[in-house]
Amino acid sequence: MVRPRPARLLPAANRRRLRRQTGKPPLARQIVANAVANSIVNRGGLTFTLRAIEDTQAAVEDVVRPFAAAREILDLAGFTNAVQALDNRIPAQTQTKLHLGFRRTLDAAVRWLIQAPAAPIGDTVERFAAVGDWIGRLDAFLAEPDLSRRSQEIDEAAAAGCPRRWPQSSPI
Repeated sequence: MVRPRPARLLPAANRRRLRRQTGKPPLARQIVANAVANSIVNRGGLTFTLRAIEDTQAAVEDVVRPFAAAREILDLAGFTNAVQALDNRIPAQTQTKLHLGFRRTLDAAVRWLIQAPAAPIGDTVERFAAVGDWIGRLDAFLAEPDLSRRSQEIDEAAAAGCPRRWPQSSPI
């Protein structure tokens, strides 16, 4: 189950000063809400929530909950760290393409999860955890022309200096 650790989200100086307060509402809720909002904007884009609301007619909380679950299911942090580790080793255009590809996957996952019955984030992550493993074996499930397109994208990324193997749940 996903359990937020609000203190971990604070800068070190604030963490020491506010150590006793961070585990108590409402500060804990505000810290977690701020971290999730930042993640949505940083990884989904400035208009992510608005687009999802317009496309699905869902309420804000019905977009944020699936985003937080999809972020864990798809290991957004692992993928982002792997791409950022390539800074100054591959062209910025290639990194941008990788991020945009993951953003499309995240978009689709969130829209799909919006349609699933609402549940706590941890329950949703547990229920769909196998999806992250499945994505790592995507080639086994793809048919033509999708398999050829994916192979071409992997070859292009490798030619630009990307590794051929990514974190297990990576859509690349």
